Amino acid sequence: MTDYVQAGMIDDLRYALRQLRKNLGFASVAVLTMGLGIGAAAAMFGLIQGVLLAPPPYANPDRLVLVSPTRVDGEPYDEGSTIGQWMAWRDASRTLDRPALYRWTFNFLVLPDGSESLGGMRVTRDYFRMLGLQPVLGREFLESEAARTDSPSKAIILGHELWKRRFNADPGIIGTAIRISRQPAPLPVVGVMPPGVRFLPDPANASEPNYDVNAFVDFWLANMPNEAQPEAGGWNAVGRLQEGATLAQAQAEIAAITVRHARTNADLDGLTAAVRPLQQELNHEARRLLVPLFGSVALLFVIACGNVASLLLARGLQRQQEYATRSALGASRWRLFRQVLTESAALALLGAVVGAGLAVGMITLLKATGGQAIPRSDTVTVGWSVLAFGLLAALLAAALAGVLPAVRVSRSDRLHGLEGARSSAGRAERRLLGAVTTLQIVLTVALLTGAALLVRTAHNLASVRPGYDTERILAMTVTSVQPDGWKDFHTRALERVSALPGVTHAAFVWGLPLTGNKWTGAMEIVGQVGASKLRDRLQLPLRSVTSEYFDAMGIALVDGRGFRRSDDGDAPRVAVINEALARRYFADANPIGRQMRFADTTDETIEIVGLVTNTRTEALSQQAEPEIYFPLWQMGAFSKHLILRARSDPHALGPLARRALHSVEPTASIEQIKTMADIRRESVAPRTFAMRLLAGFALVATALALVGIYGVLSLSVGARTKEIAVRMAVGAQRQEILRLILGEGF
Repeated sequence: MTDYVQAGMIDDLRYALRQLRKNLGFASVAVLTMGLGIGAAAAMFGLIQGVLLAPPPYANPDRLVLVSPTRVDGEPYDEGSTIGQWMAWRDASRTLDRPALYRWTFNFLVLPDGSESLGGMRVTRDYFRMLGLQPVLGREFLESEAARTDSPSKAIILGHELWKRRFNADPGIIGTAIRISRQPAPLPVVGVMPPGVRFLPDPANASEPNYDVNAFVDFWLANMPNEAQPEAGGWNAVGRLQEGATLAQAQAEIAAITVRHARTNADLDGLTAAVRPLQQELNHEARRLLVPLFGSVALLFVIACGNVASLLLARGLQRQQEYATRSALGASRWRLFRQVLTESAALALLGAVVGAGLAVGMITLLKATGGQAIPRSDTVTVGWSVLAFGLLAALLAAALAGVLPAVRVSRSDRLHGLEGARSSAGRAERRLLGAVTTLQIVLTVALLTGAALLVRTAHNLASVRPGYDTERILAMTVTSVQPDGWKDFHTRALERVSALPGVTHAAFVWGLPLTGNKWTGAMEIVGQVGASKLRDRLQLPLRSVTSEYFDAMGIALVDGRGFRRSDDGDAPRVAVINEALARRYFADANPIGRQMRFADTTDETIEIVGLVTNTRTEALSQQAEPEIYFPLWQMGAFSKHLILRARSDPHALGPLARRALHSVEPTASIEQIKTMADIRRESVAPRTFAMRLLAGFALVATALALVGIYGVLSLSVGARTKEIAVRMAVGAQRQEILRLILGEGF
């Protein structure tokens, strides 16, 4: 019996292939349509599989969680965990294995011809044990190598990617001392971690210039939290669920421990804690981008299947007499159903071959054009999982496209087919074809609407006036890695680059707009009641700039004065605020001359000397928030941007500026040289990528719908030739026939 069924299926497949060879035009359109749908779906699955589904290189990553304080009232809180909170979780939790602490940091590999920036992590000794990481060379940190946060580090572990890139994967690196900035002596390398280890989220440092949670970790330093200072904060905690413990149990327990601990410290009153799966947090941004795009691809896939279903339905009208003859000769309804479904499967499998090629090309194109928008796009590859998904998509396409035509054929009336009276499409057939085509049009309109909304959003962002100029401005990160002469380097550097031909203004800035760089400080306004609780303090974005910054960026001064070169460490401390801060905290009063200070300090005040216009510094889509600017000479920053305003094309200034800066300090790090126009484009790259991709899908869907409508009308007309001939024989005019056919298209 089994052999008989298999033989019958093989016969059906051979017959289907013969029919497709006889109708190459129909077969080509159907296969290409299937290929587009399957290829787009497989390509998007490849992105999702590489970015969202591929687990991080940790042991049982689904059991890892991030533990972080949150406010009871739901307001944002990015101050990180205190050592006291970590101690409470460590000592009292029964649902979590001992949580480890970590924080993001960065440094520079000191080189004679220009230093290289490195992203690293400060971790407690049990961090690697918690994640299940084992060095591929060397060992983990010893207890004696864990230093206090205010003490020099004693050893360093390298990331696999840095080891290969900078040290040529030298197995003899263990024991070698390397020099990094901000360390008084070279550090011995004690280990090299396996490849693919990336950062864990650190919200408190997310605004640092070199922060990139999706980057590979270059190095690790061991820290020993000072339990004698439980109020010290800025840490992050990662834990592992105990065997048998659930996320809900851990959440309830950690929240209760945090609230109980807050009763011992008034500064922590109003704080609780959240326990979140690590993988969920790592994929947060990528999920927001890729999941909606996968939904649009699903619509495109359904449209492609509907297109082929329409073609098969219309083609079935032309073959009614064939089906009726086969039925009269003994073919069962199931045999006819299987035959049409086999034809659909043949189309889908051929489409899968086309789709596989398209998927490879689309993934390559998406990685090339959307690398900045897609987190961890380097992990996306075309492997067997993508091809397997393409095959599953082909089988689903065969079912979606073939079931309806197969059911229609198996229920056809054999007598009418033999008599030839039904070689024309009846009302039921036309209604069914119209319904399938209408579904395609509805889905296509949905895609077009989504694309139009994104295009409008992109246009609105492109026309936003951010409050500063983005044309003819070149930016670069500049860092002096020498322990002494910080002000001398920056003073001489400004003098050298200001003298370059074509430069009109030059300035250093920590907190360049649209780069995400700022630090947040707890401030108080002298004369106003200060907040006693940590969660209620006035948290303001702080930026540090030199005197020509506002002129270089085209930020207008509204009142007071800007900074002067004399506003240095020996002068009274001053600040410039924006209009949003003045409006929110000074109401209608003039803020010029008012005093501010950092929270918990009473001996040093800061005078507000200027008021500038609002700027969209965080994102073009966000309204201006209160901000405060300080002179760089009074509020120094380790790594910062240098901006140059040019008379013409700023790109030519890059090599000149690099030579000028290295003439002042050969080991200085000069990186990320790009124009403000480029920075603006990169800030909206995810939106632009999504807009272009969705617009492309919408255009493909529109083309498929048009081809489908044409194909259905063409086949439908072919199936109604006798009806049309009868109509013309009884007096129907050419215009009436044309109107009848075009009416089906609407």
